[in-house]
Amino acid sequence: MGVNRGCEAWARFRLVFGFVVGLMAAACGDDGGAAKQATDGGGEGKGTSDDCIPGDEGCACASGDRCLPPLRCVADFCVMAAEDGGGADDGGRGAVDASGTGDASVDAGADGGDGEADASAAEAVDGGASDCTGTPGGSAVEDCAGVCNGPAVVDMCGACDSNPANDCVQDCAGTWGGSAVEDCAGVCNGPAALDMCGTCDSDAENDCVQDCAGDWGGSAVEDCKGVCGGTSICFETPCDEPGAREPLSALAGETCYAFQVHAAGSDAPFEVSSGESYHEFIFAVPWASGDVATRYGVDLAGTTVPYKLLVVEYNTPQEAGTVNAFVTGAILGVGGPLIGMWAAGGCNVVMPDDVGLRLAAPDKKILVQWHMINTTGVDQPVAPSVTYCTVAGPSRAHQAGITMLGTENLNIAAEGESERFGTCINDSGAPIHLLMFWPHMHRLGTNMRTEIRSMDSLSWTPLFDAPFTFMQQVHHVASAPVALPDAGLLRSTCTYFHEAGATVAFGQSRSQEQCYQVAFSYPAGELDNGVLSLIGLPNTCWQFGE
Repeated sequence: MGVNRGCEAWARFRLVFGFVVGLMAAACGDDGGAAKQATDGGGEGKGTSDDCIPGDEGCACASGDRCLPPLRCVADFCVMAAEDGGGADDGGRGAVDASGTGDASVDAGADGGDGEADASAAEAVDGGASDCTGTPGGSAVEDCAGVCNGPAVVDMCGACDSNPANDCVQDCAGTWGGSAVEDCAGVCNGPAALDMCGTCDSDAENDCVQDCAGDWGGSAVEDCKGVCGGTSICFETPCDEPGAREPLSALAGETCYAFQVHAAGSDAPFEVSSGESYHEFIFAVPWASGDVATRYGVDLAGTTVPYKLLVVEYNTPQEAGTVNAFVTGAILGVGGPLIGMWAAGGCNVVMPDDVGLRLAAPDKKILVQWHMINTTGVDQPVAPSVTYCTVAGPSRAHQAGITMLGTENLNIAAEGESERFGTCINDSGAPIHLLMFWPHMHRLGTNMRTEIRSMDSLSWTPLFDAPFTFMQQVHHVASAPVALPDAGLLRSTCTYFHEAGATVAFGQSRSQEQCYQVAFSYPAGELDNGVLSLIGLPNTCWQFGE
């Protein structure tokens, strides 16, 4: 039925020839025959023999060899297949099922009626399938990289290689190959991180930073001259900072007291006539003994008439509430130490955290003297005030006082630029610490300079040097307290420019001149040398006549 009969005859001849060879082997004492061993798994079969003819029945066909018709390659071996499931034309040899994988058997007549053939080709395959090395029944297999008996394996993330060191692992959330990690606080995918100083938290605002020397968390800072770790001291005004002139209110632990200008016998605003004038207002001391000031400042209450302020401990029998209008400005004989000053353009004075400013004693009065300049041409109602914020004295390590340096020996001729100076000697027997300066001159003043030297030195060292503006008088705070040694000297020099007109002498009026370098220092009063100023204040430090 479509089969090449010549090929079939050749195949039958080979089968009969094989049968005869089997009988001869049996006669020679062979145990069942090589052909049977090949088919029943008892020995090496034709499929593995070196003399296997390619395409012959029972020979391997997995390598691509074609089987001789009418043989077919089934399960990697050449086997006899019957057309249409096997029939009479096939001599009863048996058939391969329609799928090509059924048993193939030799009919009984082929071996002289002894029964079934030794084994089918399919049975030979089942008993001796080769592994990846070609060994029938062997256990060698290809690894995930296709290498026979290779070392590569697939890890939990599907990666195939032979390096166990790079196998994926579970992250802290249990995900194989995931990226979740514990933060420094042990929280999976948490926000905490170590800063450069080894601190673990989730607040980036408190991370340590490098100091000027490049050390993380270091304390080195640039001095006022820009030198990292330097010791230069500079004086800067705080009056350019936001809120520097805002009215004061109490901070935690403070008590604040306001001393406001008022009309005589009432709380109404005080009337200031046109021109230049001085007025004094007497107040009771409201704080306890030993209290010190942390801050003080002026509230102009919307007017520009006030020009200068002096606050003095007052030795007077006058009652609190007394108003002394249109005085000369001098307070000779009744003035105690100066406890505050201010001038046009000035701002709030804030003491260092460990320093309090000396105040008037509770058994004294407070005199607030205002120098007014009314240029409007009409009387002006004014109600400015000065406010002191205080704490108990023991809460501050140091108590500071105010001392006037400079000179009152002034006669300034119309000769262009000129200078006047005064020298202060520390005769207290111990170091004195300078905190801030507040230069004060009138309209001819252009600059204030202060120098420092020890008694055994012949050269002056610059300490403070700043331009001066009559209507913009500000104080300057040292970047660190300046130690004036025992017997050390301070020389304060006022520079004036006067090119025309009469000689100008010392005086209170703006048409006259002054040369005061107002110093804030501690211990309080130790810088004073007891020379009474021409305006009646005892806390000065200069050599008379300079």
